[in-house]
Amino acid sequence: DDRVLQKVVTEASAKSSDPLTVDLKIAGLELVGDRADEDNDNDSANMLSRIQAGPAGIIGSTPLELRGFLTAPFGRFKVKYLDDEFRIIETYQGFLACNVRQMPGEEWF
Repeated sequence: DDRVLQKVVTEASAKSSDPLTVDLKIAGLELVGDRADEDNDNDSANMLSRIQAGPAGIIGSTPLELRGFLTAPFGRFKVKYLDDEFRIIETYQGFLACNVRQMPGEEWF
């Protein structure tokens, strides 16, 4: 299946007086396309097929990374549990999230 992966790039900070509360700021956006029938031919004839494939075809051949000098508030969370492999956080909206650290080379994207 063709897909477009959108990643929101954030910056995180915590104060030494409250190290378990993390403030997030949005710092950018990354778009990466992936086509199931991708071939590595980059000639102009192939450009038409990438355009016809839609967003995944276009972004697959030219990934997009937008990062700027300005950041905007994005959210805040409190760390409830943390070890080398696992993290539990509570957002300031009251939601809980469990995160598993991926080992290098095991990333899903």
